[in-house]
Amino acid sequence: MAIIKFGYMLVVVTLLLMIWASLARALEIHVDTGHPPCLFQALCTCSKPAGDLGIVTCKHVPILRVPSAVNSSKVFTLQLTGNKIRDLEPQFFQTTGLYRLAINQNPLESVHEEAFYGLDNTLWELELKYDKLTAVPSRALRYLQKLRLLDLTGNEITDISGDNWRGLENTLHTLVLAENSITSLPLDAFSGLPVLEVLDLHGNNLAVIDSGVFRDGMNRLNKLLLSDNQLSFIPYEELAPLRQLRYLDLSNNVIKQVPPTHELNGVTLSLDNLKLDHNLIGTLMPGSFKYFNVLNSTSLDGNPIYSLREDAFRNAKIKSLSLRDCSISDLSPASFAGLENILQSLDLAENNLTMLSKIMLNKLDSLRLLNLRENKVDSNLLSTNNPSEFTPTTFNNFQYKLFSLDISDSSSLETSLQDIRKMRSLRYLAVSKLIRKSISAEDFLEFGVELEDLKIYGSTINKIEASAFQYVRTIKTLDLSENNIDYIDPFAFAELHSLITLKMANGLDDSVKILPFEPLKALIELQYLDLSNNKIKNVPDTSFHFLYKLKMLNLQDNSIDHFSKGTLQGDIHKNLESVCLSLNQMTQIAQHTFVDLRELQEVLIEDNQIENIQRRAFTSLDNLKVIKLRGNRIIDITEEAFQNLPTLKEHADLTLSELYLSHNLLRNITREVFGSMLMLQYLDLSHNHIYHMEYDCFKKVKNLQIVDLSHNHLIEMPIEVFHEMLALTSVDLSDNRIKNLADNLIISPSIERLDLSNNDLSRVPTNCLSHAAAGNLVELDLSGNTIPAISITDLVQRFRSPDQDYWPEDHDDYNDEYMYHTARRDHTRVFHQKKQFPQNILYKSLAWLDLSDNHLVRVEGGSFGALPKLRWLDLSNNSPFNPSERVNTMFKGLERRLSHLGLKNVSLVSIPSMALSKLKSLDLSYNNLPSISPETTGNLTKLRALDLSYNDFTKVPEATHSLTNLRWLSLSGNPITALRNTSLYGVSPRLEYLDITRLRLNILEHGVLSKMFSLRTLKVNVYPSVRDFNIPQLVTYNAALENLQIEVDDPQVDLGKEMAGELPGKLNNITLTGGSLKFISQYLLSGMQSKVLRLTIHNTSVEDIASEVFWKPGRIKNLTLDLRYNRLARVPNPAQKEWPGVPNHLFLHDILVAGNPLACDCGIGWIEAWDRKRRQYLCDGPSDCTATRDDVRFSVCPSYSNRTLIDVSFYFIPIHI
Repeated sequence: MAIIKFGYMLVVVTLLLMIWASLARALEIHVDTGHPPCLFQALCTCSKPAGDLGIVTCKHVPILRVPSAVNSSKVFTLQLTGNKIRDLEPQFFQTTGLYRLAINQNPLESVHEEAFYGLDNTLWELELKYDKLTAVPSRALRYLQKLRLLDLTGNEITDISGDNWRGLENTLHTLVLAENSITSLPLDAFSGLPVLEVLDLHGNNLAVIDSGVFRDGMNRLNKLLLSDNQLSFIPYEELAPLRQLRYLDLSNNVIKQVPPTHELNGVTLSLDNLKLDHNLIGTLMPGSFKYFNVLNSTSLDGNPIYSLREDAFRNAKIKSLSLRDCSISDLSPASFAGLENILQSLDLAENNLTMLSKIMLNKLDSLRLLNLRENKVDSNLLSTNNPSEFTPTTFNNFQYKLFSLDISDSSSLETSLQDIRKMRSLRYLAVSKLIRKSISAEDFLEFGVELEDLKIYGSTINKIEASAFQYVRTIKTLDLSENNIDYIDPFAFAELHSLITLKMANGLDDSVKILPFEPLKALIELQYLDLSNNKIKNVPDTSFHFLYKLKMLNLQDNSIDHFSKGTLQGDIHKNLESVCLSLNQMTQIAQHTFVDLRELQEVLIEDNQIENIQRRAFTSLDNLKVIKLRGNRIIDITEEAFQNLPTLKEHADLTLSELYLSHNLLRNITREVFGSMLMLQYLDLSHNHIYHMEYDCFKKVKNLQIVDLSHNHLIEMPIEVFHEMLALTSVDLSDNRIKNLADNLIISPSIERLDLSNNDLSRVPTNCLSHAAAGNLVELDLSGNTIPAISITDLVQRFRSPDQDYWPEDHDDYNDEYMYHTARRDHTRVFHQKKQFPQNILYKSLAWLDLSDNHLVRVEGGSFGALPKLRWLDLSNNSPFNPSERVNTMFKGLERRLSHLGLKNVSLVSIPSMALSKLKSLDLSYNNLPSISPETTGNLTKLRALDLSYNDFTKVPEATHSLTNLRWLSLSGNPITALRNTSLYGVSPRLEYLDITRLRLNILEHGVLSKMFSLRTLKVNVYPSVRDFNIPQLVTYNAALENLQIEVDDPQVDLGKEMAGELPGKLNNITLTGGSLKFISQYLLSGMQSKVLRLTIHNTSVEDIASEVFWKPGRIKNLTLDLRYNRLARVPNPAQKEWPGVPNHLFLHDILVAGNPLACDCGIGWIEAWDRKRRQYLCDGPSDCTATRDDVRFSVCPSYSNRTLIDVSFYFIPIHI
């Protein structure tokens, strides 16, 4: 008996340790809004407890409906982001009084006209972003009389009209239609919006703006965003009626010149801000801006400007001009003629300048900001000590009035600080390599007294002398990163009493092992201290005792092996909010390490070697919200290690709401494990070895809402295991061995999702749900079972009403849009009651049903008609069920509801006419279809996605020509032998996705895609049998192309000649795949025009990537490499510089290498050193960038007994930064 008790105790202790190990990860799931958890859903936050909920936020909470508690309360703001809400119930919000409603990243697709009923006089702001909407929900918006902001970003809207905004004429101020698929603007598109001030159309497919679109003037429109479209010229005449326009964004288009192609009469624009970044402007001609009356701020960043002609800016009233990263190598003295008395800010960073005319600079009388970062300009050219060289007026104007100067760069050109001393008005100064190797007071002699921000990084300084900054004691921010400082005098910062921020990331020499704490004593106002990415090993416990105002301490990426108690003290560090000690070598957290720090909010100690957390290590931390301990080796967490942490909700059993225990070795679940977790709502036990659950194991966790038991070894479920959980909304039992489920297993009336996929079920488990549970269920996944047939009785109750049929009959005069009645002025008919369902309808709310991968041989006609809200149905990968002539009866009752239908691999040889007028996507892949008759697609007028891959088509089916709304088409794997210029002419010119891989092409004409101006994603094979096969020629006219996937089936192909040529400017994602691909040509990227690229090499036979591949990267500056799951042993470092933004050099933004047989030597060890740089330059804060570190954790080294790359690189691979 004692042994049994000891066993139970051991299980409980082990589980508690797992709980602590999971806490840090759980903290990252939901965004902290600063508000407490809602009483009705602890994964959401509410600013107020009940009655009036205030601000309600549910970010990435897996709910399928808007929480019902919202409907019975007052709510000021409701934000639902990243959920799975597919439908908004009519009149649901009518009593809430919402001011702002944001439903983003949900698969809504459409919005019922009564969805916002009751919000007519309260709703001011509405966001429906990334919701897969295919049209503006105009009928739902019509009566929102107070609506000022409407944001429809990231949907699939293709057409708009003036009628879309009916009812919003006098209120709408901001309209956002960004990142949709709009190809043209009708004449009356916005004519009914006289008070509109902001219009955002970026990220669409607009090639021209019709001259009549803005003809009515739109008297209040002052901000227009047209970036990331396909405009080839600036629409001067089209925008001329917009007299109040002040902000115009035309960046990321294909504009080649600023002035129009012909002279204009009476057309001038007066703008505060003009953005022309990342276009194709190669030359700035004289008088380029003559049609702009006023142009305060102009940005031309990222254009390939090889020639800046004299008088280009003549008569241009520009105050701020940015020409960053434009490949400019030479500027004539008259380059900025006409701006002498106006220009205040000039940004020439990241160009190839080696000379600047003194005459040019001294003529710019009003210049206040000059950015020459990452050029090679000698600082002697910027100032002079001999006033006689110029007239006193010009000399004084330039040197004495400049506020900001950046001449930092990665070149070897050295600078003297004394060259800059005459610029006495400087407030910001950034320099790099200095002639002297030390910083002393003499360097700043005669400097002005207004300098506040000083950066000396990427230099060669190794010493900071005493009182080095006594002449610039007004400095508030000091950055000494990327240096080799081995000595800092104890009085180096003695006069910097105003310093707020000190940064020395990778600034100390490798020989410095003890944190230089003596110089810090003088910094009494210091709030932010960053000493990351050094080799500090020892932090004396008095290091920060004089930093009374310290808020943030960053010591990550060092070699610290011990952090003593008393180093941080509550009576001293009363303002401390964040401490980062990640990626060090700490082995334990000692008692009272973090104690009485009342304002401390986060402690990050990831990726150390911590084995033990001692008693009271974290004590009395009133505001601590985040503790991250991932990537350690914790063996023991001493009792009372975490004491009095009131805001760390994930710590205490009584307030623990989320618990993640997946990917462990749990074998059973007993009642004792969760006995005290009264507030637990989310439990993840997936990917364990659970084969047994006690019937009362969840007895004391009655508030559980989401349970994940997938990927275990369960054969049956205890009958009463879920009976106490009346708030249960989601149950995942997928990937187990369940053959049968008990009757009424789930009785929760709140259940929304049930996943039973990949089990051994032989029938639809209708009886496992109570009547209330079945009526509320929205998603049911039964895929991967052995169900042989579907009949009506599987989808209805066990009794039949004598007065009603099994499913509601369809009436010709009934329209789903009028399912719910409210007296509205635009109704042509009135229905005086809600549509009533027969009593024997069981699944009243089921919208999503997956029956794929079963053994279906029969589906009774009309069965799915018993599912009155079904929209998504997948019957793929089943045996032949029903002859084709019976397909019509199979879908009876779904004619005006079904949106998505999967019929993949069901042995179809023909397709009968399907009267599914609402169908948006249809998967017919892996069948035996030789053709499609036009009659088949006649009723599919709203079809947007069609998968015809792996059938028997010998040419592009003509039936696709009638699908005018088609946006997605796959022809992969068909025996098509020729694609000529006319083969795809009939396919919708709005097509955005096309897959033509694995065809049998002998003929591929280069103009075959020439009419697809909206094409964004192309998947194509390399076809060696096609003469002169060349991908850049194939996509010459596809300016919108962003994603390109290339499959290789020939081992002789290295993609050299196939990728020779200039690629579209928006192409930023290339994927290479195919087991035959063994080598990659050094010319692969030479045709790239985009500055950003994500290169994925997946599932190939590539063993080595030559470093020459990255020597000619086209115009790429920021590269992400995804190399997972290949045969790579080594990967060269593409980055040639230590930081981003260096002209003619790319910088690696991210790399993923898991799933390769890595050699784990110096050929791959550079990743650890690069990751330090990534965290230093590309992360907003120390808590970011976990993805790459996770990839390094998951990457294994076969030659080191499959140890992880992070372990091997730490112990065995020499690292050089």
